Amino acid sequence: ALQAILYNRIGDVGFIMAMAWFLTNLNAWNLQQIFITQHESLNMPLLGLLL
Repeated sequence: ALQAILYNRIGDVGFIMAMAWFLTNLNAWNLQQIFITQHESLNMPLLGLLL
C-alpha cells in the first residue's frame, strides 16, 4: 500500500510540473490547443506527464 501511495505522489508531481511548464511557456491549459499550435519539441512536458 505504501508503494502505491509513493507512485501516486510521484505521478502528481510530474503532472503538476508538466502543467506548470505548459502555463509558463505556452499560456494554455488545453492539451489539444498545445499540441496543435506547438511545433517545437515537447519532450520535457511529455516526460512530466509520463512520470
